[in-house]
Amino acid sequence: MEFDVEYFARLARIKLTEAEKKKFERELKDILGYVKELKNTDTKDAVPVTGGTSLRSVFREDVLDKKRGDSGKGRGSFPEEKDGFLKVPKVFE
Repeated sequence: MEFDVEYFARLARIKLTEAEKKKFERELKDILGYVKELKNTDTKDAVPVTGGTSLRSVFREDVLDKKRGDSGKGRGSFPEEKDGFLKVPKVFE
């Protein structure tokens, strides 16, 4: 298993001491060894799992309560509205 801890550190934009480099190299080897072991595990008789539980939410359903009458509360604090939606400043260009 050949990899470069310094390369990963540059990608993450962190500086590592020599001791940290050695520590992380050992840890990465352990992780990759475990992944290799998982790849070699026979899963042909394994049953797929979806969700892992049959529990249901104990909270109320998320439905619009039209009787409350506070729909639109706080709209006045937004500078712009378009097509019934509140318009917020761009985050990305």
